[in-house]
Amino acid sequence: MIIVGLDPSTTQTGYAVVGANGREPSVLEFGQWKLPTKKGSRLLQYESRFLELLDRVKADYVAIERPFLYKSVRALTALSELGAVSVLVSEKRGIKWSFISPREARAVVVGWGGAGKKDVKRFLEKNFKIEIDWSLDAADAVIIALACFYQVHGGKLVVGAT
Repeated sequence: MIIVGLDPSTTQTGYAVVGANGREPSVLEFGQWKLPTKKGSRLLQYESRFLELLDRVKADYVAIERPFLYKSVRALTALSELGAVSVLVSEKRGIKWSFISPREARAVVVGWGGAGKKDVKRFLEKNFKIEIDWSLDAADAVIIALACFYQVHGGKLVVGAT
């Protein structure tokens, strides 16, 4: 099973790829894409990068960080547009997808939804032997992908739902 985790942002998007043979996941890769600030260009480049990733890794699931009102309605709208591109591309490819909130992802992976970045960092370093620069959106994408994995194996993932 291959899961792609996405943490869309207006200037950069974090991505992660988690693989599993059986019940133990492994983090295969992670990184981020810089995106243009102009909306049309941003959506086109996001789609292009996402398609390239899907072509390369042959994902079974796509887990997208659920947008939440953080700074402004304008930022929420921009994040929602990127999420919509993720859903559209996944649907066209026949890939199961789901939105997962940051709190939900941390609760599933670390055991506590209020876990801070340091708690998550320690968890990933201890259990997956990876080091991530926590200024990158890739860190959240790893947690989103892992949460999807654990929810699939626990039977709690609501696929194709917002």
